[in-house]
Amino acid sequence: MQQELANMWKYFDPDEYARRVLVRLRLEDIHLSLSHPSQWSAATRLRSARKVGINYPFASGLAALEELPPLIHLTINRLMDEHDLGPLADRTELEYLSVNGRGPLRGAEVLEGFTRLGHLQLNYWSPLPPLDQLPLPRSLTRLALGDLPADPDLGFLDRLRPRDYLSLDGSGEMRGLMVSAPLLGVGRLRLAGFDLTEQLRSFPAAGLQSKHLGFYLRGLPADLSPLNALPSLSTVFFGMCEGPVPGPLDLSSLAGRPPAGPRLTYSQDAAAARRGGNQCPADPATKVRRDGQLTGTP
Repeated sequence: MQQELANMWKYFDPDEYARRVLVRLRLEDIHLSLSHPSQWSAATRLRSARKVGINYPFASGLAALEELPPLIHLTINRLMDEHDLGPLADRTELEYLSVNGRGPLRGAEVLEGFTRLGHLQLNYWSPLPPLDQLPLPRSLTRLALGDLPADPDLGFLDRLRPRDYLSLDGSGEMRGLMVSAPLLGVGRLRLAGFDLTEQLRSFPAAGLQSKHLGFYLRGLPADLSPLNALPSLSTVFFGMCEGPVPGPLDLSSLAGRPPAGPRLTYSQDAAAARRGGNQCPADPATKVRRDGQLTGTP
């Protein structure tokens, strides 16, 4: 109930709602979402808040965050103009950090001091710093990075422990896939933009252990049957993907899932579903959904 009350903030006068409603809540346990700039002033006065998400284009610069109380969770969905993470250097109490932006990312060296950080998302930056120089905290269990350079070397992941979730956006082929223990051992894996027409077939031999897979914005091989050889895999999501020749995916190769393995659930984005024309597997071990709303999909 308290989170629902906090979610209603955007519909009312920001200062009045903060004064009459939000101050009465246990803000240290609630995610406080800022949907428009008029909420900023009131947010700076809510000193017990510990989880803040800025969901509007944030043009004030990261230095403005010093007006907020100490945080363990910070999300900035669209950072405008500012490309330097340096002003976050004193936010070492953070356990969850997500900053999406555009242009080259600078000041990433501050991440080295975030020894409590479990979740890090840095998406839509182009370019990111050289991956072998990106100081990713060893405490991470969830990581999302983009845009990676073309044909990225996955060796930069080796200094991290296996993660609950890994999301990589890039292009070309992933080098070092067959020996990347952190990637192969991750529970939820999301890959966007990479050329998997050849590499998909190597997933079983590499020992991929993911339970949930998501593929986005990429052409895939005609033969998807290597996914059936992944014993731990239970769900696959295809978002805006096509076959080797531009057109709908042929999913018939997903039929024939070994009975001993878990049921494989496939789902796709709603836009692809509207295009239709997919050939779907007719197999009791393969469940098909077309709405893209499957719970637990990466």
